[in-house]
Amino acid sequence: MGRRTARFGCLAAAAALGATVVTPLAMPAAAGAASSSFQVHLNEAGASVIEDLACPSPRECIAVGGGPDNRAVIFRTNNGGATWSRDLVPRATNWLQWVSCSNVENCVAVGQDVDQEWLASSNGGVTWRVTRSTGIFWMEAVACAGASVCEAAGGAAGFYRSRNDGATWTPAAASKYVSGSIAPHGLACPSVTTCFAIAGSKILRSHDAGRTFSTVASGLLSITPGGLPLSSISCASTTRCAVAGIGLSGKGVLWTVDGGSKWESTVVPASIGSVVGVNCSGPGTCTVVAMASRASTTTALVSASTTTRGTAWSVRPLSSFVPNPDPAINANGRVECPVSGRCFVAGFGIPNGSIFSTATKITPWRRVGVTVGPPPLTFVACPTSLCVAMGDHGLVLRSLDSGTTWSQAGSQLPADASVSGLACPTATSCLAIGAVFDAASRSDVPETFRSSDGGTTWSTSTDLAGVPTGLTCASAKVCMGPFGDAILRTVNGGQTWGSDSPPVGTVGALGDVTCGSATDCIAVAATANQQQQWLGSAIFSTNAGATWSLRAAPPGYPYQVTCTSGQTCFVLGLMTKSGPDTYTTGVSKTLDGGLHWTQVSAPKTLGSIVCAASQCAGIATSGPSNGVQVSTLWTGAVSGTGVGFTTATLPSTDVVLNNITQCACGRWVVVGGNALNGPLVLTSP
Repeated sequence: MGRRTARFGCLAAAAALGATVVTPLAMPAAAGAASSSFQVHLNEAGASVIEDLACPSPRECIAVGGGPDNRAVIFRTNNGGATWSRDLVPRATNWLQWVSCSNVENCVAVGQDVDQEWLASSNGGVTWRVTRSTGIFWMEAVACAGASVCEAAGGAAGFYRSRNDGATWTPAAASKYVSGSIAPHGLACPSVTTCFAIAGSKILRSHDAGRTFSTVASGLLSITPGGLPLSSISCASTTRCAVAGIGLSGKGVLWTVDGGSKWESTVVPASIGSVVGVNCSGPGTCTVVAMASRASTTTALVSASTTTRGTAWSVRPLSSFVPNPDPAINANGRVECPVSGRCFVAGFGIPNGSIFSTATKITPWRRVGVTVGPPPLTFVACPTSLCVAMGDHGLVLRSLDSGTTWSQAGSQLPADASVSGLACPTATSCLAIGAVFDAASRSDVPETFRSSDGGTTWSTSTDLAGVPTGLTCASAKVCMGPFGDAILRTVNGGQTWGSDSPPVGTVGALGDVTCGSATDCIAVAATANQQQQWLGSAIFSTNAGATWSLRAAPPGYPYQVTCTSGQTCFVLGLMTKSGPDTYTTGVSKTLDGGLHWTQVSAPKTLGSIVCAASQCAGIATSGPSNGVQVSTLWTGAVSGTGVGFTTATLPSTDVVLNNITQCACGRWVVVGGNALNGPLVLTSP
């Protein structure tokens, strides 16, 4: 028979986005008590957006941002931007938007969301720790000046201060401008005592280490429909600063050389549009990033650099790319020019986690992609020491050593394929089901994918009538899965599918089917009546799905079943409603093929379960208030009273686990990932 693999179902989901390069990457495990510690065998970065960067030296830079699933991402370079490596971030950290470093060791990264966790590093970004201060939200900027002094702008209090490199934060005293005014959205601190900020059309200054701010210039532009607020501020010293985004067009730049008492305007090149960022690295030496005056798919951003306080400019397009259509994303970004060395630009809608760099103020920009990797994995099957794993975008990986090392299969599925089930009943026979997107009809076409060489190569056949929504195999030829209120079954290894109706008395749609032996298979179904009461069913086959008979109904709302033998099976189902759209789950066990069911001990938040021999493993995925999904993995031995589940140790990065199976050697193999982390393979010892 084929070993049944379980993908966690109605309580969790995973995103998929990435490219096609696979290399192993070892990652440390998180601290904590657990029954078993799982080892990472594959993890690559996926696509992300870089929001901000800071360069405390010409060679050391930190870039922060987030992925499409709202996770934080941090990249670091120590060779002047030639290469970038990804830093590990604490679990469940949300999208980061600003970063500042007081020196090459101490950096702070913050985000904008309510209840956002802030991060601090004291070793140049190698590791990060979570910091949080009650009442801080909607942060718009952060600046660290040195000697453990950092300031943050935005939120209810307007400004926040830290005197321990971001470990703790306190609100600054209320400033005169705050009442009835726009919150600050730009910040520059050239010394531990002097800070400048922008808020709408105003420039603010503090000479008391951020305790209070007062307005030094106002009315620089009118905040009216069609007008633009100040976009950026940068200071080369306590007396020399530049402010960008002046005027209704947002094209103006102002300078001060006396600490903000007086401001003078400069003429910017007519070929640039609104200025979205400015960075000054010395007296009169600044680089601005602006929207192209005629933005197109060939040039969305341009830079302009001056060493003469704006009397002369060098204008260069950054590169060719398709601008992100979201105006909010296009508005955020950063230009960073250390006193010497390269300039860097990130954000502003630049796609696919790219950073632009240039060696001088006049040489062309070059683009470096810091986040390229394959998509997450969604299914895995291990009939022997051979393991086959699949992800979206046609990704197929193989392992010949029970999941320790992985490589891409000789042939991949179509790039626009999505997989909804995988089974490998033998070391040579594998079957997968899913769909391929058809561009002509703008719809998904059901497909069956077959391999006769252990997943090395695949053939594809179209099944317009549909394919099952899940998959289990009793043998290399006989496989089946649920399809609404019917069971789709093949007796020729997936070449064709036939529909079998469940016996009279089965209530609800079929949720899952599994075969515990070459002959014995079981399926569960569930529905809710008009009184919102849950009704469940179980049906059993002793001839590999050719015919079915009704068995006793499992408790609750059963939606998944897994078997350790032909007669011994475990059903996972919803039990009680614990909150709006949230439910507790429970596990029931049968020793006689579903004639009798007994509830057994198990975690009440399981999303999926798979049992093999005398062991079970379960997955649950939760979404914290900041929207980041994180999975928990349990493993345990089967006993007379249930399953002795204990929590397993997972990597310190955020992980979403999608599928788990046990190989012939007894090792658990778990696959998953997310749109930020890319594919992930975990194995038990």
